[in-house]
Amino acid sequence: VLLDVALVSEHRGRLDEGIALRREVLASTLRRLGAESAEVRFQRAQLGAVLVVAERYPEAEIELREAIRLEERSSGVAVEFAVNGAFLDLSVALLKTGRPGEAAALSRRRLERLQALGIGETRYESEATRLQLAKALVAVGDPESLAEARQLAEKAATGGAPAREMSFGSGPHDVLPSFVLARIDCAEGRLAEGRAHLEETLASLQSSGRESSRAAGEAQLLLGETLLRLGEDALAAETLRSAYELLFRRAGASDEQTRRAKELLDGMQRGPAGRG
Repeated sequence: VLLDVALVSEHRGRLDEGIALRREVLASTLRRLGAESAEVRFQRAQLGAVLVVAERYPEAEIELREAIRLEERSSGVAVEFAVNGAFLDLSVALLKTGRPGEAAALSRRRLERLQALGIGETRYESEATRLQLAKALVAVGDPESLAEARQLAEKAATGGAPAREMSFGSGPHDVLPSFVLARIDCAEGRLAEGRAHLEETLASLQSSGRESSRAAGEAQLLLGETLLRLGEDALAAETLRSAYELLFRRAGASDEQTRRAKELLDGMQRGPAGRG
């Protein structure tokens, strides 16, 4: 019953309340079944996933690592998808806390586990993991990593999971291939290509009714930065204002992306010397 209440709280955006309820359920399960039980593995994985959504990354890392450790010690062979998904959630947490190399290694491990389960290369689980790996490689940032990231994203863009399964914006590790390609383009200085991929991303989000999502705000932010680098100041300012307003609503004033949008807008008001 408490888990049902937690789900309702989380659905309504009351993540801290849901997390507290999940911790209460986990404590009860530990007393009843012991620390090594399959139910404890499942609950730790689910708790870690919600903590990632809440951006409470250090706490998430503790729960997700323990879920993975328990699964690897169990007699089952990676059949618990909630726990198997802990690899991807932990990769997100590592990437968000500045450890892209570790995030990439963990995404590779999940791909290996999916292959061992017989999950096809074009299934959503595999494609989402490849795209998360690509995001981590972009953050690593060396030429070899960027080249591998492009290969992964292009494969997803041309022959991946059906578009209806790629739900960018609905979770911390759902992403469209076009957005990953845009980030690679911008990292490599291919600004015109990056702009085209960002416009494709925003069009896809609009067509699926997610033009007001946080994901759309992040795409607008990168597009605004790209337009600024291309010298299209008027359009850049308009795009950055839209990004700031959307990110402010969806993520709050203290969010890193929101602050970045404001910083760029403030810099444009100060003139060329104030841009960074």
